[in-house]
Amino acid sequence: MKGQHIMLSIVSERPKISFVFAVHDPEYGGGLLARTQRHIDALIELANRYRLLSEIIIVEWNPRQDRPRFRDSLRWSDDLGHVSLRFIEVSLEIHRTLPNADRIPIFEYIAKNAGLRRARGQFLLATNPDLFFSPALIRWLASTPLSPDRFYRIDRQDLSQEIPGDLSLSRQVRFCSQHVAQVHAFFGSYRPGDADGERRLRDEYDRCLRDIASANRWTDTLDARLILSSDGLHRNAAG
Repeated sequence: MKGQHIMLSIVSERPKISFVFAVHDPEYGGGLLARTQRHIDALIELANRYRLLSEIIIVEWNPRQDRPRFRDSLRWSDDLGHVSLRFIEVSLEIHRTLPNADRIPIFEYIAKNAGLRRARGQFLLATNPDLFFSPALIRWLASTPLSPDRFYRIDRQDLSQEIPGDLSLSRQVRFCSQHVAQVHAFFGSYRPGDADGERRLRDEYDRCLRDIASANRWTDTLDARLILSSDGLHRNAAG
């Protein structure tokens, strides 16, 4: 797949982690550009704090013709330290060669694959532009020997409110811990602070593993949802 490829502050040593995500519309979801800026600001700061040699690859798929390029609207420091930042642009002409291109403005997973195939990292992390990684996760990625024979997942947490844009990183982390709306674990999804609901989900999950034919779906409510993975892999809320 051909496209414009822009490299910024490429470090000579091979990165341990490549973070890859795709973008198209800066206004998607009500201000994606601001959320993306917060994402890369926090990620760069945390990667340098814990000395995680990494690269961030942003695939700009089918850029909107009535908006500036995503990369032209983002800000970053001249010295990115342990991080390199790369942009891959996939043009409208390439987009139009795919089925349903007239109805779907971005093929998210094809776009991510375009970035993953060009990544230099030893390990690849396909993500989204509006996530917020915890310091504990980045510290773990920096300090833990990873295996090329495994996939890695953590529980996703959804927030009840948008992170304010004028907070320092430490205050953003505190805000996130105080505004978790739902936790998505491998055995199911539940509201935080509901220790009894989490315990019941775990118990039901274990019971269903012992007798899958008798799975009781009473846990599927607004407050809790049971997840039964046939192979035990953590796919709950992966996207």
